[in-house]
Amino acid sequence: MRDREKGLFHGFPEEIQASLVLVAMEDAPSVQKDNSDMLELQRNTKRLKLQALKQAGIEKATEEYIDALYYFNMYHSQACWKTAREVNRGLKGLQTKKDKYESLKENFRIRVKGLGWEQFSQTWSLNGKPHSIEYLAERLKEVLKKEKRLKIPNEPPINTPKRTQLPVLGQQTTIVKTLDEGSIKDKEEFKEKANTIWKERESQGEGSMYFEMQPRVKLVVDQEFVGKRIEYLFLFDILDGNGEQPDQALRWCQGEVTKVLQNKNKTMVEVVWENVQESIDRDKEEITIVELHDRKWNKDCEGAWRMNINISIENEN
Repeated sequence: MRDREKGLFHGFPEEIQASLVLVAMEDAPSVQKDNSDMLELQRNTKRLKLQALKQAGIEKATEEYIDALYYFNMYHSQACWKTAREVNRGLKGLQTKKDKYESLKENFRIRVKGLGWEQFSQTWSLNGKPHSIEYLAERLKEVLKKEKRLKIPNEPPINTPKRTQLPVLGQQTTIVKTLDEGSIKDKEEFKEKANTIWKERESQGEGSMYFEMQPRVKLVVDQEFVGKRIEYLFLFDILDGNGEQPDQALRWCQGEVTKVLQNKNKTMVEVVWENVQESIDRDKEEITIVELHDRKWNKDCEGAWRMNINISIENEN
């Protein structure tokens, strides 16, 4: 058997070896405690990292769900093209190439993000070159044919955060199993929180469901427009919080078109307006004539106008 070199410890005299053993025995409890503290710190670090991963996943899922809420509601509005004829008519009515591209893209997003039909995902370019409007239009028409065989969901999808699936050797740790279970356990609570965030943003002017659900092409205002309901952005004298001193603010008013008038190349309509509760004249129902300016269609400025969409943000989803 080959001789092995002795370690450094065995090179010391026996008296020093004995002293070193005694010191090691005395230090053992503190060393063990230090090791335990380091292990606990490592466990806490992993736990915090897991919590951070979960939180990041939930935040991302929340933003995706809010985005899906818009697209889901857009499917049930005139912003969504549901037939090949509507695609052709919509593209013909749009003036710029940019608007045509965006309308086609939005119609794909309505299906993929709003309804969760990921099989209809569409790329916008190939080898760095954008697809043509004609190509995207034909692809959308193919989607419209296929979607007729599908059931429309009752709500937008929730994209639960998931860990990338990799081959497993041996048993999975508790942390990995927790990640695999997903971090959205109560989907109803998740939806309620997401809806609250969405409504708060809407009230602060960050996004507008009413804007998104408008037709992509401004409707033709002719005699057939009589009877349609519109919204118009007026500047009002508004009561303050105590209902006393007035202030000025823009408010959308809803009303029904009763006449269509042509006045020196301007599109004018007569409208019966509903009451504005905050207005000083809230007990007065007015009939006025307003201009429906092309450049103020679906904008956010005084004199802007849009179609009255029959939805309630407070009760949505």
